[in-house]
Amino acid sequence: MPIYRCLVQKNRLDGEQKRKVASEITRIHAEVTGAPESFVDVIFGEMVRGDWFTGGELSSRSLIQAHIRAGRTDEQKTRLMSAISQSWKQVTGQAEQDLEITLTDIEAKNIMRGGMLLPRAGEEHQWLEQFEAATSGAIE
Repeated sequence: MPIYRCLVQKNRLDGEQKRKVASEITRIHAEVTGAPESFVDVIFGEMVRGDWFTGGELSSRSLIQAHIRAGRTDEQKTRLMSAISQSWKQVTGQAEQDLEITLTDIEAKNIMRGGMLLPRAGEEHQWLEQFEAATSGAIE
């Protein structure tokens, strides 16, 4: 957690652009929220032409659906979306007006990774220590 799902038209982005977008989203999320980069997942989905419409017409837009842990301020969320939008434009060449970003807060108590509930915002480093201790014991 967080999960950034990037929906694009098929063949809009090549593999290198996807890697750069994922790297930028990860960097931006970690910088703005203080969460470890290892928490960030970026997933791409491609839509076939004819499967995406806006206002009843074929669309050429892209969409990023972000699910983040609750506890971030409105200012942090605005900074996240703005920085990601600008980075998207730089990496993909797509105009910002053709990108929509939605952000949904999810309470940490409703997210589990590796059998452990995720921590509240700001408690990530303590959680990582517990997670690493729990998973290293399971491997031995």
